[in-house]
Amino acid sequence: MFNNPRTSTRYSKSLILLLILLLVGTWYVRERNRYEQEGYLLASSLEADLVYQCQTAARTYGLDWSLLVSFYLQTRRKATTEEIMNQAAVIKESASEIQFFEKIFDEHELKLMLHHARQIKRFGYYFSPQYVFPVQSKQLTYKNTWGADRDSGKRKHQGTDIFAKQSTPILSITAGRIEKLGWNQLGGKRVGIRDIHGNYLYYAHLSDYRNDLSKGDSVLSGEIIGYMGDTGNAEGTPDHLHLGIMTHEGQWINPYQFLLYWNKYSKKSGAD
Repeated sequence: MFNNPRTSTRYSKSLILLLILLLVGTWYVRERNRYEQEGYLLASSLEADLVYQCQTAARTYGLDWSLLVSFYLQTRRKATTEEIMNQAAVIKESASEIQFFEKIFDEHELKLMLHHARQIKRFGYYFSPQYVFPVQSKQLTYKNTWGADRDSGKRKHQGTDIFAKQSTPILSITAGRIEKLGWNQLGGKRVGIRDIHGNYLYYAHLSDYRNDLSKGDSVLSGEIIGYMGDTGNAEGTPDHLHLGIMTHEGQWINPYQFLLYWNKYSKKSGAD
């Protein structure tokens, strides 16, 4: 193809460089996706009460709440609110947070704790009182049924069901844009909202939507988007909202601990 040896060599080097860049790019995307999947799974598994108590103690003493949560994960200690507050005071008295943890953990343990703290800080943003519990009722029930069998084991439950009376208002958890509005076989009448993080919030089995909503509309945190029902494959079951959260990478995560947090600690809780 090339008569000039120098041109041929230059072409070969360029091709090799391009292949190296493609391999590095593929590796980077794969590792980034793996890191995000691990981070979201870790964040969604945290206990809501532990997170809130660590956040409160961290604010009181000017600490990083994600480090405090990661500390309790690493030590696997159960602690009361008072104990967490006292522990935060002890950490504050140290020269630095890292120096305190270096006295407790070996090098491997410290590296793991800091890794988890970074993931919690980056992916634990749903643990915030700015989000709203999605069902506007004091008379409601819900429990953690993540991964339970559905359709005789053909699929797994990928969300949380919140039970309340028919036509109870359903609220948008956060600000976002309506991406899907309409009927599907499983969810019946459902609303799908893309939030500011790029995640997809799925509200299913509604009896109806708010009649002035359209696909593409922007919604605010706490805005009514529909009403409790039993449509889709939930027909004939007790009225409930199926809430699902899918990350922008297409991974469903368990919303249960987030819901506990919003229900107990959100300033604009829909359950109030």
